[in-house]
Amino acid sequence: MKKDTFMVGVDYRKILENELKGGLKRIIYFKNEIITREAFKDDYIYFLDTGKVILIKKDIEEREYSVGYVLPGELFALSSYLGMEEIATYKALTSCVVLAVDALYLKKGCNFLLNLGI
Repeated sequence: MKKDTFMVGVDYRKILENELKGGLKRIIYFKNEIITREAFKDDYIYFLDTGKVILIKKDIEEREYSVGYVLPGELFALSSYLGMEEIATYKALTSCVVLAVDALYLKKGCNFLLNLGI
């Protein structure tokens, strides 16, 4: 099976800063700080500039377990763009710098995500 390499090596930070100046804010999260919660309808999608984020879910007995990680250079919590609730809690595993992009700003006049093929 051929692996799709269309978006490999894309510098999302540069694209975000150039294309989305009006809908972008830089946020620092400290270790163990919650970025967004499961079942929450957020107003932002996020780009991890530095640090590491862990995705957490709860089982039926309310115990938390990890379902994945977000590493620098990755977009995450895209559910807000679709008007959906988050599927997991995103928590800073280390201190992080995150670029938050207003999902409404994207919908109103920016074809940024469509240009990226997302």
